[in-house]
This record gives sequence, structure tokens and C-alpha cells, in this order.
Amino acid sequence: DESMTRLLTALGGDGDEEEAMAWQAVAMACEAELQERTAGAAYEAEQGAGPRALATRFAAEKEKVLIACRAHAQSRCGRPSTAAPLSLLTRAIMTPSFQEPQGWRHSWAEAALTEPVLSQLREEGFCCITEAFDASLAADCLEECRTLDASSATTVTSNRCNRGSRSAWLDLDGLEELQQKLPALAKLSTMLAGLPLELQNANVLSGVHLQVHPATMIAVYPEQAAAYALHKDSYAPADNDPATGATRRLTILAYFNDWRPGHGGELRIHESAGQRPDPRHFQALEPKAGTVVIFDSRKVWHAVAPSLRGDRWAMTLWVH
Repeated sequence: DESMTRLLTALGGDGDEEEAMAWQAVAMACEAELQERTAGAAYEAEQGAGPRALATRFAAEKEKVLIACRAHAQSRCGRPSTAAPLSLLTRAIMTPSFQEPQGWRHSWAEAALTEPVLSQLREEGFCCITEAFDASLAADCLEECRTLDASSATTVTSNRCNRGSRSAWLDLDGLEELQQKLPALAKLSTMLAGLPLELQNANVLSGVHLQVHPATMIAVYPEQAAAYALHKDSYAPADNDPATGATRRLTILAYFNDWRPGHGGELRIHESAGQRPDPRHFQALEPKAGTVVIFDSRKVWHAVAPSLRGDRWAMTLWVH
């Protein structure tokens, strides 16, 4: 009882080293429990109102608890935490601004969007383009991301949906400075920014006029310390606030990691049951280096599985 009281006191601390150690201790305890019993075994265990039933219910949710504990410990260990990513250029939360896609034309984009790719996007609401860009460029982007992260340029999100992830905006209004400091990320950002024009020319959204928000977001899901709950990137027309994604029409993702089966971190594209997602049925897209995924921000329910080996990095461009 005395030890539990000390732990609870530490967990409610002011973000000092003792609190961080307490959260890490809880995470280690959860991980030890993970090794003792699988979620399936926990589900099969007896149900009731006593302590054993309570422990069973905890065991069934322990993966979520483990991720939350690690994320909280990480956010309390000196890294800044924000509700939304900050711009690397201004260190402020970005307000969406829009430009015509013609100003971002790129020859790579035209070649990447083949007719089979466009057909899948129209028919299924998403498409996956493997080997869309060179593995060497992905490796350079990954190295630049790691350098930024090591310097605490990224911030830990306080959003409950993807607690534990870290991210930052690359503001293309400062493209010249970006090209000097982060040449690989700047190059890929301009490549992705060329896609909206080709998507509009292909009429993938049936006459919708597309615009470019001249910024890409880089984000990392630390190993076994972050995930993204099932969601959509835009809930328009119910949500009409541009700051929360109301104007988003398409989401474009690019992956950097040398991914292997068993590494986790898959993007899960869920089937829909009416207006709601079906959490049981989904396609898992591998976050391999060089892969680009495009999906309808307003229709596609999706989630990100925890990364099981290594930190998972990706770049996002939203088309409005």
C-alpha cells in the first residue's frame, strides 16, 4: 500500500524527473503483463465483478495503456507538447492558406499518377503507389527527420487520438531556406505539391476545384509509444473550421522507413458500415520507403497501428 501511494503521488507530479520515472515504471509493468498473457487469452478469461475480472479487463486493454504510458513519459521528459504541430520556420501553429495548383506543377507528379492508380482512387477512395520515389531520397529524408527530432524541433502532440506522436510543419513559403537546410525534405515536398494539379486534371473528385496548402507535415510514431485511433481527416460539412480540417479533400502520405513484415505501423484503411467505420474489416498498407498513399479525406476512415520495431516516419500533404 505504501509503495502504491508513493507511485500515485509521483504520477501526479509537476513533470519532474521523478514523475517521468514513475510513468516509465508503469509502462514497464504493462509490458511485463503483455508478455504473460495475450489479449486473446484475456478475453477468454472469466468475467465477473471481483478483482480477477477487473484484472482481466485491464489485460485486454493493456496495449493501449502501455502506449499511453510511454507517450506520457516521453512528453514529460523535456520535449515541448502542443495540440497542433508548429512551423519549423516560425515556431507557431500554422493557419491554412491556399494557392492555385498550377504554381506547383511537377513532372514527377504526372508520371506517378498512372491510369490504374487514378482508377483505384476514383473507385475505392484511396490508392497506394509503391516505389513512387527513390529509396535514396527516402533515406535522405529519414536522416533529416532524425536530425530535426534529435534537436527537439518536433513537438509531442497532446491530441488524445494520436498521443505520443511528434510532428512539425515544413512551410513551403520559406522554400529557399528549406532547400538549404533540409534539401531532401524540400525536394519531396515540392514533388508531392505537384500532385493536386494532376489530380484535378484527372477529375478524381468530379469537378471539385482543388487548392494547395503550401506546407507538408513530418511526423514520427515512436516505437511502441504511439498509434492513431480510427478517424477521418475531415468531418465536413458537420465541421466547418479550416483549422480542424474542414476544407481538406485529399490526403497524401509518403513513407521513409526501410519497413519489413512485423515492424508494425501499417496504415489501416477501414470499410464503412453506413456512415460509420467497421473496426473489424480493413486493408493494412505497408509503410515502405518510397510508397505514396492518396485517399479521400472526407470519406476514408483510417487508423495507424503502433510501430513495433523502430520509429515510423512519414510526410503528409493535405489538398483542399
